[in-house]
Amino acid sequence: MTESQNPDLVAEQSAETPRDGVSGVGARLRVARELRQLSIDEVAIALKLGPRQVASLENGDWQGLPGQTFIRGFVRNYARLLQIDPAPLMDHLDATLEKPVDTLHVPQSRPTTMP
Repeated sequence: MTESQNPDLVAEQSAETPRDGVSGVGARLRVARELRQLSIDEVAIALKLGPRQVASLENGDWQGLPGQTFIRGFVRNYARLLQIDPAPLMDHLDATLEKPVDTLHVPQSRPTTMP
């Protein structure tokens, strides 16, 4: 069996190193899904997501998803469903997603005395 006939090997390689111009987390997931001959609806049912959420993941439309923590979980679970290593995808995702702004700025206050 050649490499192009083995979906496990090709899917794993597509997740680790972009081939044929495929880059980005979503594109890698889409290629792996197509190699396994799964539909978006089948993936959505397996992951308990809506088909639009799966499509948003594959298109890299992060604004269409609930938040960074959920996105990371969705991508990790999607990779596991496709039986590919999630680590390279998570690394790429970390570089892609915007870092949250520090909104926990607490102004310094003077100590108060208790009566």
